[in-house]
Amino acid sequence: MSDKCPIKVHPYAHYILYAKGHYEQFEVDGTVWGDLYKIQADYCGVQEEYISKNDVFLCLVNATEQIIDPINLLEFLSEINPENVWKTWPNRVSRIIDIKYDFLTAVVGKCLSLLRFIRVIDEDGNKLIELGEPNFSILNEKEK
Repeated sequence: MSDKCPIKVHPYAHYILYAKGHYEQFEVDGTVWGDLYKIQADYCGVQEEYISKNDVFLCLVNATEQIIDPINLLEFLSEINPENVWKTWPNRVSRIIDIKYDFLTAVVGKCLSLLRFIRVIDEDGNKLIELGEPNFSILNEKEK
């Protein structure tokens, strides 16, 4: 028997896969929230109706804090500032179509933006984070 631990899939894998575009986005209700409720429900093992924006917010902030080290707090706060939030996915069109600013949406959008660009494989091809495969019973595969 080997002394090595088997590679474990990262607990936030589906959030990262979502951020990286492996799942169809904005498909549940036309917003990021419907999609993230489905991921959060799967993560927690509960039905979606028991998931709140705050649950998703706390989970994504925790994931981002654990994975992105260190986070530049000034940059993070600047990019969720209502005056700058249009620059941060998924709110980049908010000034064009006059979407009302929402703090939780701004933070979640920034967290997803940061998670989108994390390295999961190093320059030698070694896995830095094990994401496993997307689970298309949670959300559909992104159309190519």
